[in-house]
Amino acid sequence: MTDRDLLTLAAKAAGLDYIRTAVWIEDGFYSPFPPHARLTWNPLHHNGDAFALAVQLGMRVAAPGPDEAHAAANNVFEPCGTGGLRDGFAATRRAIVRAAAALGEKMP
Repeated sequence: MTDRDLLTLAAKAAGLDYIRTAVWIEDGFYSPFPPHARLTWNPLHHNGDAFALAVQLGMRVAAPGPDEAHAAANNVFEPCGTGGLRDGFAATRRAIVRAAAALGEKMP
């Protein structure tokens, strides 16, 4: 699954309907339409977006090591590592997005 696919499903789980009309750019989804004009959304790269996604979906998040993280919501558990890059922030953001995407995948 590509990052774009993960983000699309995560947005679906979070109820971010404006993503359907947003444009994919290198750093995430860009919405050219009001009220979200010039909004770029990418919780894989932006801590604030990931945090908001985790809170909105009521996730439990843990980062037990410097390159691993776990996120869980609605009985969906997603572990994630960074392959030894020692970037706990990246691992945590990716775990959050993967858990959200798993929720979005189950939605109609």
